[in-house]
Amino acid sequence: MKARVLALLACSSLAVAAPVVYFVAIDGAPSTFERQVDDAFAAWRNVPATSLNIQKNANAPLRFRWGGEAEIPFNPDVATRTLEVKEGATTRVEVQVNTEQPVDLPSALLVEAGLRLGVALEPGIDGRRTITPADITALRARYSQNGDMNGDGRVDIDDLELFAAQYGKRGDRLPGDFNGDGVVDDKDLEILRANYGYGGDPQPPPAPSSPTPGTPPPAPGTPTTPPAPTTPPATPPSPPATPPTPPPAPPAPPTPPAPTTPPAPPAPPSGP
Repeated sequence: MKARVLALLACSSLAVAAPVVYFVAIDGAPSTFERQVDDAFAAWRNVPATSLNIQKNANAPLRFRWGGEAEIPFNPDVATRTLEVKEGATTRVEVQVNTEQPVDLPSALLVEAGLRLGVALEPGIDGRRTITPADITALRARYSQNGDMNGDGRVDIDDLELFAAQYGKRGDRLPGDFNGDGVVDDKDLEILRANYGYGGDPQPPPAPSSPTPGTPPPAPGTPTTPPAPTTPPATPPSPPATPPTPPPAPPAPPTPPAPTTPPAPPAPPSGP
């Protein structure tokens, strides 16, 4: 299988993603219904960095319709439903709007258009919906990777090996189904081939910033001149304006007491 993929990679022609084709049945619908469906697809088509191929054709296999068959009542909790409708040998997908329930119709149509483009969406809080950053990421992964299956920003042999493992599979939102037609086949391989080598070599590191201009380094062999000694300042530093307060004088030693005069001896007694 890998050899077949390599051979097809070598000889396949350039291709673009298969278009998403839709039509709006306006029978019994308000005058704004068709424009609201167109606006829903336009919102997805205007997502930057995508290459959506959306067309409108009366014979499209996808049709938007106001209301549905009376014999198949709507679930009262849904704003839209999707049915397969057979017309002779032809089967088409019909998105029908529940006219019995007041809904935020632009949000409901935005969700349905996103689902047709292969982006899984939830209705949102209170039925209101806008395109979120997560939706944009999912849309780009489907329509902008163009072969970058591992998301490393390059389309190379690693992506080719991953594609070979998916080749021939059928299903909804398969890795490698770049054109969204439900099968990984030669058409998807052509998209991978058209982008093979995308990303190129890694970007070289930025050049170092220019050094600040200054004295160039000495030439080889030139003796290095020692730095000149530091010249002392011509004027010595001035003393502080107020001299520091001297420490207090030590206390004077205590004066010893004067010696005590001994008492005079008693006089001898007188004679008889």
